[in-house]
Amino acid sequence: MTDGHAVGIGGVKQRTLLSLLLVDSGRLISKEQLFEEIWYGNPPEHADNALHALVARLRKTLDSLLGEGFSNERLATGRPGYGLHLDGIDSDARLFTALTEDARRRLTTEPEQALRLLVEALALWRGPALDGVRTGNHLRGVAARLNEQRLAAHEEKLELQALLRPCSSTVSELQQLAMAHPLHEGLSRRLMIALYRSGRQAEALGVYSRVRTLLHNELGLDPSPESQQCLQAILRHDVSLVPRPAGALATG
Repeated sequence: MTDGHAVGIGGVKQRTLLSLLLVDSGRLISKEQLFEEIWYGNPPEHADNALHALVARLRKTLDSLLGEGFSNERLATGRPGYGLHLDGIDSDARLFTALTEDARRRLTTEPEQALRLLVEALALWRGPALDGVRTGNHLRGVAARLNEQRLAAHEEKLELQALLRPCSSTVSELQQLAMAHPLHEGLSRRLMIALYRSGRQAEALGVYSRVRTLLHNELGLDPSPESQQCLQAILRHDVSLVPRPAGALATG
């Protein structure tokens, strides 16, 4: 992004190179690792020249977007390979992590502020991590970790939202998330509880039934003990399902 606006980086290989430099900013990345990620370990003939040309194009792109001389100051060339230095510059991933960590520190003492921080963190996302990037093993692992962190933050945001100002939009968001992650039992349990609290017990039981069928058909598994306990709590109208005061919010 420049001046708050998203900009395109042309070419899949150039986007992959930039992604590698960003996620491992502050250190030199070896040519061998770059070959592995950009060309899946099957680099072209004269691979050094191909990589050098790719870096040169990226330098030109960065300078056109961020100012002449940016790449000379930030994009280093060393004996092992290349590295990008972001001292004083926050990437979206770093800012997301900082905001979510700050939110978690405030969960029990400042839940309203924690919710605002989580909303701000999630607003940084514009799609799956590294979407449009050709990922090798390293970047694939980074993308999976970032997507898991996003989902966890979204869950925490919805839990706070349901606690502080329950509304139908919370149930709707949970339904969308559960649909996108049908095997995620934690999401399904949150949805069951949100539906129950909204007076929609039959729908809550329907969520459990769908998850049980899906787990059995896809993985040959039964719902987890936690999901079974949630079902039983709904069936007996357990008082534990009553929303707790904000000061009693759990952090685990």
